[in-house]
Amino acid sequence: MVMGSGRKPRKPVCVRLLFLAGAIFGATLVQQAPARADYQAGVTAYQGGDFRGAYEQWLPLAQQGDAAAQNALGALYDHGLGMGKDPVTAAYWYEQSAKQGFPLAMRNLGTLYANGNGVPRDLDQARAWLLRAADAGDTEAVQRLSVLMTQMPQQPPSGSATDFLMNTPKTGAADPGSVAFDNGDFTGAMDAWKPKAEGGDPEAMTNIGVLYNLGLGVKRDDQEAAAWYGKAAQLGFALAQFDLANLYYDGQGVDRDRKQAARWYTAAAKGGHPKAQLYLAQMYENGEGVDEDQAAALTWYQKAADQGLPEAQYTLGKKLVYGDGVGADGRKGTDLLLKAADQHYAKAQILIADCYWRARGVPQNLIEAYVWAAQAVENPRAGQDAKRAASLYDDIKSGMTDGQIKAAEIELQAVAPKPRDRNKSKSSGQDSGSDDGIAR
Repeated sequence: MVMGSGRKPRKPVCVRLLFLAGAIFGATLVQQAPARADYQAGVTAYQGGDFRGAYEQWLPLAQQGDAAAQNALGALYDHGLGMGKDPVTAAYWYEQSAKQGFPLAMRNLGTLYANGNGVPRDLDQARAWLLRAADAGDTEAVQRLSVLMTQMPQQPPSGSATDFLMNTPKTGAADPGSVAFDNGDFTGAMDAWKPKAEGGDPEAMTNIGVLYNLGLGVKRDDQEAAAWYGKAAQLGFALAQFDLANLYYDGQGVDRDRKQAARWYTAAAKGGHPKAQLYLAQMYENGEGVDEDQAAALTWYQKAADQGLPEAQYTLGKKLVYGDGVGADGRKGTDLLLKAADQHYAKAQILIADCYWRARGVPQNLIEAYVWAAQAVENPRAGQDAKRAASLYDDIKSGMTDGQIKAAEIELQAVAPKPRDRNKSKSSGQDSGSDDGIAR
């Protein structure tokens, strides 16, 4: 498995995250559960407020080894629903489920370790479980891992290895180092990768660089990370070139040097690394480390967009819609925005909703505008854009008839089943969905 820092070296995370982490590190929902009648009976009882009834449905399943039911029981004990709050028992059931590979339970167990709730506070264990959840495709675990990294001793305030760790497909026979890493055995991963790296394997060199970069199984050492990335980068390994560029951009383990950052982003971009292409485009657009060149910026945005990177699709789509530095092309621009929005990129969801509302680049369609604005409001990754999404949703809805709203809700159910209560979230801009850790 190829790893890399995968972090955007632009804006450091505010130190305030250290104080907010507890508020956002609660067990959460949002994972598809098996559609079994017995499990679903518990879900129905739960949704009706009959928590004891849900417990009675799920307990026999959990005792029989059903991972989804084990996780659900953990959530009931975690939140004290239908019984006294018992974080120790919650941790037990989460662990039973997590050991079977249930991603939501891995995330919930990692959360308990991060908070020291029901188990001793252990950030290494928290990191290991969140990494495993992220590797299984749980995107919320990635967000939590980013916050956790701000709490790790001497961890960089921004960045995490998970973007490429979880998105790089496993190929060929299982790599012992990757298996160890996935199981949280970072020392074992180092032991497996070190001989390969010393033998000239650039992938293993990059993996070791990540271990030093994030202090996984070794004492964090940015200079050692830079050295390993540098060796692999010189061999033409695009992921290492990208990671090395990140270090030069931030001055982490090396002297801060935007020209060197641009050099290595360029190398990685030419090797097909989509985020390197995005960052290089930004550098050309802003004249940072390179001479300003809007044409080159557009070229690299296009290459990253062609690879499906939603940030690039959004940026290029926005430029085309508004004619910013390029000839206006509303149709092409909105097509790109839709591609990014389909990947749950909140900024794109907001902008495409606005386009449908104002007939910008597409014919006016209030139903489509409503559907996209609603999804943006419900998007847990909206972050600072949440209030803007909520305001746009209100504006669009206020101009619709009851029939249009009903039709929009029907379409929304088809594309995003079980929408959260937007009426609660729209005033505060906060995501008001259930935060209970139970798979539906």
